[in-house]
Amino acid sequence: MTNPLTGKLGASAVFGPQKGATPEMIITLDNALAHYARVIARDLDMDVLNLAGGGAAGGMGAALYAFCGAQLRQGIEIVTDALHLADQIADADW
Repeated sequence: MTNPLTGKLGASAVFGPQKGATPEMIITLDNALAHYARVIARDLDMDVLNLAGGGAAGGMGAALYAFCGAQLRQGIEIVTDALHLADQIADADW
């Protein structure tokens, strides 16, 4: 998931329709997320507007990055690391 916070591939545009948001609602939500990003930039000196994955889970990626110091990673990367998949494959009997 590399969706940005706002824009055509942003949280509102991608996830809004899945949750029943109308086109008008999507514009309002996108504007609110852009404002949210400006506040974070102003107060925390962080750019979440252009953060790859900032739009994940409706903007949780941006929030976790800004407020918790989270490092955004692809879900599959987390799973393969947790399972030590590279080691499992290396040790596999082909």
